[in-house]
Amino acid sequence: MILQHKHRKDYLHLFILSIVTIYIWHPLTNLVIQWEGYMYLNAWEYLTFLTNPWTLLTSAYVQGTFVGALFSKLFGLNMPLYFWAEIFSILTVNICVYFLARTLTRNSTTAFVAAFIFAVNFFGNTNIFLPNFYGGHFLERVIMNVPIFLVSFIYLHRFLAEKKIRYYAISLLLFFLSIFLTHFSILLSFPIFLYPFFWEIGASFRLRSALRAFMMIIPHTLIVIFFTQMDIYFSDQMLPKENILYFLTHPDIYRYPEGMLRQLVYISQYPSVIDAIRLRLYPLAFNDPPSAYRYVIPIVTAYGIGFLIIWKKVKKYRALLLTIVSSVTVSFLANMYLDRFDPFDDAKSQRYYYFPSVWLSMFWSLVATTIFSKKRFILYGVISGFFLINLSLFQHHFFYRNLYSVPTKKLYEYIVRNYTLIQPNSLVIVGPTPDFGPYDTTFFTEQLGDNRNIVFRTEDVSYGDWRPMASTSAHLVMLTYDNNCSCVKQETLR
Repeated sequence: MILQHKHRKDYLHLFILSIVTIYIWHPLTNLVIQWEGYMYLNAWEYLTFLTNPWTLLTSAYVQGTFVGALFSKLFGLNMPLYFWAEIFSILTVNICVYFLARTLTRNSTTAFVAAFIFAVNFFGNTNIFLPNFYGGHFLERVIMNVPIFLVSFIYLHRFLAEKKIRYYAISLLLFFLSIFLTHFSILLSFPIFLYPFFWEIGASFRLRSALRAFMMIIPHTLIVIFFTQMDIYFSDQMLPKENILYFLTHPDIYRYPEGMLRQLVYISQYPSVIDAIRLRLYPLAFNDPPSAYRYVIPIVTAYGIGFLIIWKKVKKYRALLLTIVSSVTVSFLANMYLDRFDPFDDAKSQRYYYFPSVWLSMFWSLVATTIFSKKRFILYGVISGFFLINLSLFQHHFFYRNLYSVPTKKLYEYIVRNYTLIQPNSLVIVGPTPDFGPYDTTFFTEQLGDNRNIVFRTEDVSYGDWRPMASTSAHLVMLTYDNNCSCVKQETLR
């Protein structure tokens, strides 16, 4: 079992990790889900898949569909419960990162530092856990598949180290399950393909070693090809615009070398944050591409020095080091090839930084624990400083998320509080639309309206013309958030 070698130091590390995770993320429970955040939580959407098993099983939406249906039934309109479930999932991933790093390094301090850096990393975590993408990001791409994948990697390492075939079988089964639940796990899979090669070649630099590693990853390759072909046949959601060879041979057109470098800078842009704090500015004052990219030289230099330190001082970690560097490089290249965001125009946190941040956290943990191997007070001082910097980023992030969500939250609270006062057979128009959109009104109709035939619609008719329905409804009610009074105004038109 993964926990069989755990001792009191592990308990302490996991306790600290839990406290830090909950402390950073508990402000989520003061927010409300918005817009596309209700994806998979609305019955019309998850029933579309649940009533068509073949469509579901050949899509990337298995995980989101089942978990969304479960959550909407269990939690209803209790918004904090949705976010506590998210926080629990975040903590689960952080704990899995801890055990993965502990398995790979056989050092609990290195594992703790890696998991801690990952847990508090603002630029790697924030975007994937936004309330307005609760369904499309969190439910679809994180909640079960990421922990399953990390445990799969743990068993892969144990197979390499102990040569017990059952560990390989468990790893392969979990790898399949992770990608089956959501095909986005394919973007996680690069280390699975690279680690066996570096492990085998590190042990014996011979052709036989490379062939042994190649044979080992054939089943994983077939799994990825199978699910990729399903995407090609049944949808085009993950398909890039250009052929991969054309893309790679035309760096002048796609500028992917610079784009990859920019991603490394943006995910590590703490020098710009420190400068902003030093100048008593908003921590993300330099979070635009020109400002953030000014720090490319010190950031790349720091990574280069860190690589050399690990390579020369701890040779036993060379396979892991090469896996980290290669995996992050391929991840950044894949981001450019799939063209999901533009690093030349956006320096903010991205959901596509979430997976690379796992491995970069291990990289900096190896660097820090190597440099300060006999100076633990300095080591803990450094990661405490890192925590405080990220804490300031999270606090500003949640401050502005709260401001942004005030109208939606007021409308949500007003409807829940006054729902029983609304007459049956009513059409309730809610606005303004940017604060309460079509996903929101569908969710409220399903959660509150079905029993009393009350239908909620967003104000903007371009998202669904409610005017014909208004002429046939027994009652017509307008709910509008008013910025002047920061309140909800109700007007009963009929």
